[in-house]
Amino acid sequence: HNPGSVFRMQFCYIHDGAGGNNVKSRAERNELYYNWIEGAYYHELELVGPDGGDGGNPRLKREDSDVLGNVFWKKTKPAGDPDYFNVARIGGDGTGESHGRYRFVNNTFLCGARPVFRMFDSLESVEMSNNVFYRIDGNGVQIMRTVEALWTTGAELIAGRNNWIQTGSTQVPAEWTGNIFGDDPGFIDLLHGDVRPAAGSPLVNAGTSSPASSPGYAFPSPLFPPAFTPPEHELPAPGTGAMRPVNGVIDIGAFEFDPSLGVHQSDKPFAFGLAQNYPNPFNPATSVSFVIGHSSLVTLKVYDVLGREVAVLVDEVKAPGEYAVRWDGSQHASGVYFCRMTAGAFVSTRKMVLSR
Repeated sequence: HNPGSVFRMQFCYIHDGAGGNNVKSRAERNELYYNWIEGAYYHELELVGPDGGDGGNPRLKREDSDVLGNVFWKKTKPAGDPDYFNVARIGGDGTGESHGRYRFVNNTFLCGARPVFRMFDSLESVEMSNNVFYRIDGNGVQIMRTVEALWTTGAELIAGRNNWIQTGSTQVPAEWTGNIFGDDPGFIDLLHGDVRPAAGSPLVNAGTSSPASSPGYAFPSPLFPPAFTPPEHELPAPGTGAMRPVNGVIDIGAFEFDPSLGVHQSDKPFAFGLAQNYPNPFNPATSVSFVIGHSSLVTLKVYDVLGREVAVLVDEVKAPGEYAVRWDGSQHASGVYFCRMTAGAFVSTRKMVLSR
């Protein structure tokens, strides 16, 4: 409908979509560079065709999307749904088809049980290289759902190279080469949201300088290599974007290893801690993360404002490490609750707000 339209978004912090998708575009070309996108109710990202672009209408111009150097983090589950939603839907949404080419390079995906990519309606090709795929609430990622896709050439055109994939993952495209599988991507401190690679991370110097494309379907005018890194949980001031350092072979993911930063959290001695629940306020469920410094009997309980115990989330011996549990407040009234953790001499309490 608008020939030559370009949607370009960079250096943005998009978070906590209250009832839909965090980012959605129907432009002829999409360029998403160096953004931190998290907490959507449904998809973190939807790149689809214009309204009226299918359903018997004349086919519109092909729409392409270049997605490079971003963090996508699932943090919110739809009400009544036990799983996080898909991270991205590409192709169409039932009212508009892109017939387009999609390129995802050097992104970090932190996802749930559902497939990261939901291919929907008509698209032409997909290429993915140097990405991290890590499931935040279990073992193994579902990479791609293609059953709803309508490929414009009549065949799947999928390419990829040097992606880091959590062990146990499924629906990994057979066309991808150079995959690196592992249990731990070696982030500095995932518990506190630091997903930069630490010393010894398998992401370091593991990327490719030649992202893959399907023969005959190269992405037009791609951006590479990434020159900046995304903001970390905040909106940067204009002109303050952080340059991505150059340290040998390019790393996998949205960040490059910086030797001046700390070591991987798992290489440090743990300290006891209880993090603020997320989301907060919440409806009806929330996640509570905590850290155990040494093997201890741990209790994690929820109390109402009158001090009455309403839930026991943990009551057992825990080994040193990082943990997360989910509390479903659907059987409780709206209001203020307190989550109290005890482990030996350590005691900590967090205030939580259930808001219906």
